[in-house]
Formats: sequence, C-alpha cells, structure tokens
Amino acid sequence: MGFEIVDEFRQPNKSQKKICKSRSKVKTACKTCKIRKVKCDEGKPACQRCVSTGRVCDGYGIWGGGGNSYNERSIGCKERISPPNTILATPMITPRASTHEQDCFEWFTCQTVKKFPGLFGSPFWEILVCQASSSEPAVLHAVLAFSSAHKKEGLDSIRPGKSLTLPDTLEQFTLQQYSHAITHLQPHFATKTKDSVRVALVTCLIFIHMEFLRGHYRTGNFHLQNGLKLLAELQGQPNKGNGVVDLKPPLNFVDSCLTDTFIRLQSQAILLGQNSGDLYLVPHMDAESSDTMFYSITAARRSLERVLNEIYYLTEQSSREQHSQTGLTSEELVESQRHIQPELLCWFSKYQVTQAKFYDQTSLREKFAYRVLHLYHTMATIMANTCISSTSQSTFDPQLHHFISIITQYIEVWKIVMSNPITIILPAHGLSTEISDSVAEMGGVLPLYYTALKCRNHRVRLQAIKLMRSIPHKEGMWDVKIAATIATQVMEIEEGDFYKNIEIDDNFALSSLPMEQDLVLPVLPELYRLHEVQVVLPDSDSEKVALICRRKLKNGEWEIITRECEVLPLARVKKPGRPI
Repeated sequence: MGFEIVDEFRQPNKSQKKICKSRSKVKTACKTCKIRKVKCDEGKPACQRCVSTGRVCDGYGIWGGGGNSYNERSIGCKERISPPNTILATPMITPRASTHEQDCFEWFTCQTVKKFPGLFGSPFWEILVCQASSSEPAVLHAVLAFSSAHKKEGLDSIRPGKSLTLPDTLEQFTLQQYSHAITHLQPHFATKTKDSVRVALVTCLIFIHMEFLRGHYRTGNFHLQNGLKLLAELQGQPNKGNGVVDLKPPLNFVDSCLTDTFIRLQSQAILLGQNSGDLYLVPHMDAESSDTMFYSITAARRSLERVLNEIYYLTEQSSREQHSQTGLTSEELVESQRHIQPELLCWFSKYQVTQAKFYDQTSLREKFAYRVLHLYHTMATIMANTCISSTSQSTFDPQLHHFISIITQYIEVWKIVMSNPITIILPAHGLSTEISDSVAEMGGVLPLYYTALKCRNHRVRLQAIKLMRSIPHKEGMWDVKIAATIATQVMEIEEGDFYKNIEIDDNFALSSLPMEQDLVLPVLPELYRLHEVQVVLPDSDSEKVALICRRKLKNGEWEIITRECEVLPLARVKKPGRPI
C-alpha cells in the first residue's frame, strides 16, 4: 500500500485517509475524480467528466493538466515552477507512516535534496522527484529506498564500527521499499500511457542512483540501459537502423528533466568504458544564445553541455566509422569537427567576460562551479581536437599543455575543498556532518580520469591519479577509488618497463606543478599505448573491476589485454567542518 503524501497547500483530513486504500488501483485519473471515486476519462488539460459537471479539474499532479478556466489557473508544471531552483509544495509524509519511514523521508527532503544534486543543482531532484512523490506511490517508495541508502553510505564511511547495527536496519528498509516501488510500477507497465512511462522513468532514475550509492554499478548500468530504451520509445524519432536515436524536443518540464538527466548518465557511462550496446541517444539541441556573457551558472553549464554532447556524438560516430558500422563519412566527421572548435572558443570568450564582470558578486559556490566548468571546457578542447584521429594515440601528445592546465586548475579546486567546510561551498541550513560525500553528477573526477588515460607524460598522469585519490567520493557512477584503480592499471600496462632505466621522482607534493625535467621524459612509443579500455564494473564492494583493453600491434592486428584489479578503499580525508 502506498503512503498518503500531502503538500503544504493540502493538509490531511479524514476524507483523504479513506481513499488511501484505492490509491494503488487508480493511477492516472485526475485528482478530482480520485477524490470522488468516479471513473475519469483522463482528458487533458482538464477531464470532460469534471468540466461537464461544472467542477474544477485538479489535474494530474506533476504531469500537468487541470482547470476549467485556463487563463485563471496555472496547473502545468512548467508554468508553476518558478524560479527553477525553488521547491514548491514541499511534500510531507502523513502520521500514518512509521517512524522509520518519516525519518527517511525527512532525511531526503532536508539532507539528500540539498547535497546530492551537487554544485549545479538539479530540477530533477529538487522539483520533479519531490512533487512526484506526492502523487505517485512508486516514486515515493523509490525515494524512501534511496534516502535509506544515502543515509547508510554516509554512516558507513565515517563510522564503520556501526556497520553491524544501524546500517543493517537501513539496508533491510532499502530492500523493502525497493520491492514496494517495483510492485507499484506494475500497473504503469501494463497501461503504457505516456504518463505511465514518465512515472517509470522517474522511478528508474532513482533506482540507478541508488544502485550507484550502494556500489552495485553493473545493476545501476543495467537500469540505465533499460531507461534509455524507454526514453527512446517516449521521445525518440524514427531511427535509421544504426542504433542512433534522435530525441524530439521536450514537450514540457517533466520531459526536459528526464532527458537531461538520462543524457548525462549516458555520457558518464560511455566515458567510463561501459558498453552501451547499439543504442545511442542524441538530445535535441537548442540554438546557442547570442548573449556575450552568461547570466547564470545554469546557462553556462547548459551551453557547455550542448557542445560536449556534440563532441560525444562525433566521437561515437568516428568509432562506428572505424569499426565499419553505419555512421558519418570521414568528410562529414571533419566538417563537424571544424564546426565544434569555434563553439568552444565562443564559450570560453563568454566565460571570460562573465568572470571579469561578475566575479566579485558571485558566491563561493558559483566561483567553485565556474572552476569546474573551466575544467570540463579544457577537457572538451582536447576531445574536440582528437575525437576523429583515434587511429593513432600519438594525436594526444600535442595536447600536453591542455593536460597540464587540467592539473593546474584542479589543484586550485582541491585547495578550496580542503580549506572550506562543505556548508560554505554548498550553503544549506542544517546539513548533517554524517551526510555522504556522493553527488549525482558533474565534478572533477572525469577530467582527471581522462588525463590519466590519455596523457602519456608519466608525471602528469600520475599526478592526476594522486589527485583523484586525495578526496574519496562519488559523482554518479564515478567512484574515485574505482576510477583511480582503472587509471593506475592502464598506466602500468602501457608503460611496462619502458622507464625502468630512467630516474624518476614520484614523491612530489600533491599541490606542486610539473617541472621542466618532468616534461622532457622520453615519449611513450605508439606500440605501447592502449586504444580502447572497456570496463566491467563491480556489483559489490567485494568484487574486482575488470578491464578489457585493445592495443594495436606492429603488424596491424589487435592485441586484447584483460586484467582484474582489486579495488582498495581510500582513507577518508579530514575536511573542515566534519568528523574524520
């Protein structure tokens, strides 16, 4: 049975308690028909049953609709959600829920939603999930399961001695709520309406992140691939049979949230060497603004993501072309590359103007976020310069100054993290010192990982690995201890005994920059370098991570190298404002 959720505008009363039992049976009716316990025709924006009887249709929750005088009522999600980072109608669980359920829901609304979205915030977590949990039992139970897993991860990381007591209870509760959520999803899979698919996609995204939190990366990736297929069915345009699906422009706020979140996870998976099968979703991209600066960190991020998505797509097409799969021709690839590089220059120009004009007025969080975006821009520049030249790994050698820039920039980010409490970087009232370090998405791990894999200067790539290990946390599916393990193994496979007769000092200070003598080491030969690294992620803390690598031999044939690596835990770092 689902729990009744009410928002700040509607307090529980006796009539609401009476309808709780029928909630799992009536999924898509408007709120008015649900309360009246009558069959709804599900018309939109307002059902005819309400309109014909003179009643006001209260719509379909976050799925929009409602009203019988549309110029007076603003029910659609896109219209009523403003500004985008404000949570309206914050849901509250009723007293009928158990103490544990109430505690987990409070943890989600007071802790998870404030910390987990990360630097840039997330309409998906801050608005869509909070509102969907008020009207959809499947989402509510998924939220309770996720909240329990989120709380457990924080406790396990700072108080391992308690792992035999409270976390066991949390794990049992997580599994119980997980099961309830799946049960409540079954009617949605049966009806297969667009709204039902949206409920399934919201729940799927919560499941994905919950599995990543729990260290079940293969399971999380399995949910992700299924979610991408479902999203392709909901928003995809007819494809050409090559597995590349162009998505339609989002129709509303809900579809926009779902698309953005899934596309970011798709990119995370591909860049972490996860085999995505034959499916690749291409988001609809709006035209770039003609403004000469960014008026918000959100605008800066979306602008850069737009270019990054073009680069990821071009890289995917280049890979398909090399593997003789249907894709863009070599001429089309070169033309697309020429188009992307000026866009990156344009983004950086806007970034510089914004920094010059608004730097003194921005908060530490915004300053920090802009630094992270700069990191990604530098990585994007390397990717844009090399994405269609992957037949030779030496194409990365001229990018050494960009790789050094990533190290230099991240050192500044690292200094901010190590010298400021999290409540200064992510100001939020009442954040617990026991909260998990994990965030949903964009941070500094990916640029460092990319540097460690693609920069063949020993000092630079080793420093990238050391910086990854310096602040244990997760960014979506990017667990730094796993990423650092993979990068270390790749470096060892590639370098082998090449530097055995050369004196190298690996005991450098973490915040020091590479010296001239570090940059004149002999260049790693092409035949030593890996061209592709596929990763089989663990599905528990006790499992190893497996690598499947390809290296081109002198005769042109491919050597397949496989490795299994134990993922060792990293020491928790003492940071300001929290216990060790």
